[in-house]
Amino acid sequence: MLHGLRSSLTQHAQRTDAKWKLSHLPAQTDGLFKDLLVPLAREMAGNLGPWEALPVTEVQNLVDRVYGIDQYVVAEDNVWFGLVRPNQCSSSVNATHFLCY
Repeated sequence: MLHGLRSSLTQHAQRTDAKWKLSHLPAQTDGLFKDLLVPLAREMAGNLGPWEALPVTEVQNLVDRVYGIDQYVVAEDNVWFGLVRPNQCSSSVNATHFLCY
């Protein structure tokens, strides 16, 4: 069963915060997110060019790897992709600096 698609999209539409936060993740997922998913994403991003971002499909693969296949859905406008993305705001910032908090 796919969790997270409806709730994440609805949560995104309803949230008033300017940035995604760990508190936007589904219940009981933040521990594995910080301890496993973020380090794996950093490792994958290290293989990208300086201004390349992890595509949604790669973030989905990471979420499936950490939480189980088809447990959560990653989309460009939901919390999973919003928290696991390189900072591309400045040319002086390394692309492997993640906005996870």
